[in-house]
Amino acid sequence: MNREKTILLVDDKLLILNICKQVLEINGYRVLTASTPSEAIHESENYNGEIHLLLTDIMMPRMNGIELSKQLQSIRKNMKVLFMSGYPANYLADEGVDFDIRDLIQKPFTMDDLIRKVNSTLKK
Repeated sequence: MNREKTILLVDDKLLILNICKQVLEINGYRVLTASTPSEAIHESENYNGEIHLLLTDIMMPRMNGIELSKQLQSIRKNMKVLFMSGYPANYLADEGVDFDIRDLIQKPFTMDDLIRKVNSTLKK
């Protein structure tokens, strides 16, 4: 049951943050939100339950989503990660952003695509 799963959603674009939050909640997930990596770290530190998934944009000011995921996974060992990006994977690689392409959902995506990708990431 999705109600038992908590997602920490991080995106510096408030429209994307709010729409994704609504879609995830409609599909039964508990969603914590942050519009900056520092807010995400604060949310993680102050949330007593398990965070099952970090769903984060890759390119954000001050700290990218890859760095954020490494920092949070050092504390929350069982947390899975799904990255979002509007940049093509080859551009990210050229910029030195290192991640597994299977852990990426490319923007723009449909809400059905988002739920499918979240579900499959959580089942890994």
